[in-house]
Amino acid sequence: MKVLIPAKSISKRVTLKNFRPFYQNKSLVDIKVEQVLIAFSPTDVYLSCDDPAYSEVADRYGIHFVLRSKEYAHEEIPWPVSFAGIVSELPVSEEEDIFWTEVVNPLFSDFLLFRQTWEVKKKEGYDSMLLVSSLRKFLFNSEGHPANFLYGHWHTYSQEIRPFYSWDSVCVMQKALMLRFGYPIGRKPFFFKSESPSIDIDTLEEFNMAQTVYERTIERK
Repeated sequence: MKVLIPAKSISKRVTLKNFRPFYQNKSLVDIKVEQVLIAFSPTDVYLSCDDPAYSEVADRYGIHFVLRSKEYAHEEIPWPVSFAGIVSELPVSEEEDIFWTEVVNPLFSDFLLFRQTWEVKKKEGYDSMLLVSSLRKFLFNSEGHPANFLYGHWHTYSQEIRPFYSWDSVCVMQKALMLRFGYPIGRKPFFFKSESPSIDIDTLEEFNMAQTVYERTIERK
């Protein structure tokens, strides 16, 4: 099993989002690498980035650095094309299971349990596993219709709502299947339900909010 941490240097909404200081002068990349190294050997971890200057981050932790092709670092190309390209540049066998681990959710850190769960679920016939968070809210579609509840006398309590799930930017699947599908989710995925708060940092406001939540989470430990 290998870990792939994709972290491009380009970010339109938050300058140097992945590499700017986030907590105690550590970046989101630093934090994610440290979280991953609790469950994996440094020799099994790969940092993919389009800027060779950030190879020093990989050197500091003793992990591998993969220089990403510039074409796979721009949002102009479809995400599945970028995903498959990044995976194809990983210098490991197609038989390897690849843990795709983005840095934009610093609040999830239990990669040991995630790895152990995958080892079990793969034997049960699942071809992929993804980290998800449960959404038990009253949701509407773009036309104003309820998506997971009913109006009027049929309105239910929130705890009785059938949950929706959001993907939290971590998944695992065999490299060969990732390349075949051009996607990190297979025909029979298992949902690993996260117990930690979830955030997908995309804006400066979300970056600042995640800093506050992460700092309080660390202080409570």
